[in-house]
Formats: sequence, structure tokens, C-alpha cells
Amino acid sequence: MSAFNHWRTLRRLQSKKDEISRKYSRERLEEDNVAPEKQQELWREQIFITDPVQDEINQELTWYWVNKANSLRLPVADVSDKNCWESRFGGMNLTPTYLATLRSSVRKEQKERWELWQMRLSLLIGMIGALIGLISVLKK
Repeated sequence: MSAFNHWRTLRRLQSKKDEISRKYSRERLEEDNVAPEKQQELWREQIFITDPVQDEINQELTWYWVNKANSLRLPVADVSDKNCWESRFGGMNLTPTYLATLRSSVRKEQKERWELWQMRLSLLIGMIGALIGLISVLKK
């Protein structure tokens, strides 16, 4: 999945979650004078509805970073490792702690690979500059 599609999917899911939250916030404000039991019922209902959306967000993040790690040939924890994976709504997601660790590993690897190319590119630009200087000296 491309980074743009990942970003677009996350935006769509977050917008959906925000829309639900705004709806329930309005309902709670409109029913300010209602009993606390009704307020708690609205909170539970909001959580019940937003939990699957949050789970979709977590799944999107999980598989985006797992695919990134796999493409960079980085190790990913085994699905049976309960410290790294959690099961919710029938799907497997990375735990927040391991997701942060995996994201950090991917970014570190990408940085190291870019630094290698950056060094080569700097050397190439330097050689081109030296060659241009040499040509201009020889022309005079």
C-alpha cells in the first residue's frame, strides 16, 4: 500500500470517528439536565460505536508498518507473541508499544539507507564539480 493510500484511509477513518464523537457530544450537551445515568449510557453507546472504527485505524497502522518492515527485510514479531500482538474484533493488531518499536526500527533503517545514498550523491556531485573545474582550467 502506498503512503498516500495509507494516509487517505487513516483520514477517512479518523473523520468517521470524529463525526461520531461530535454527534454524541451534541447529544450530551442537549441533554445536560438529564440524569447522570443517561449521560453514562450515551458515553457507553459512543464507545461501543467508536471502538470498531478505532480498531480499523489500529489494523491499518499495523499492516502498513508490518508491510514496510517486511519490504526492508526487518524482523517482525511472531503473531503468537502476546507481548507484541493483540486480538480484537477477530483481527490481529500490534500492541501500541511494539508498534512504536517497529515504526522506530523502520525509520532507522530508512535513514541509514538514505545516508548511504546521500554519501554517494555528495561524492558524485563533488567529482562533477572537480571535473568542470579541471575542464575550465584546461581551456584557458
